[in-house]
Amino acid sequence: MTVRARPCTHSGDMNVEDCAKTQICVLQNCTGMSLEQLKSDLAAAYRLSFKMGWSELIYNHISVRIPGTDHFLINPFGLLHCEITASSLVTIDFEGNIVERGSTEYGINKPGFVLHSAIHKA
Repeated sequence: MTVRARPCTHSGDMNVEDCAKTQICVLQNCTGMSLEQLKSDLAAAYRLSFKMGWSELIYNHISVRIPGTDHFLINPFGLLHCEITASSLVTIDFEGNIVERGSTEYGINKPGFVLHSAIHKA
């Protein structure tokens, strides 16, 4: 499951928070999405969570399983949500091994891995 943020197309006096709430959809099936699109959408979800005040420094996580694999994308531990880009996301397997580090030298948050790997395995 991933949260896909779409560009806001509303006009008028709708505030940013209302606009963001109406433009987020949860995708149950990401099998048709490319890895680049998954990374882009996940990075957008991190930045949106920061903008909306849904993050707590570096201790919150949003992840997405890469369809057809035993890997998922998660944030590098040490970046604020507003700093996360598609290229900085870390690919890990269900055992917590880093498959692809992304553009940073940061690792992952082990408690976040434990919770998210259990969800993605189910």
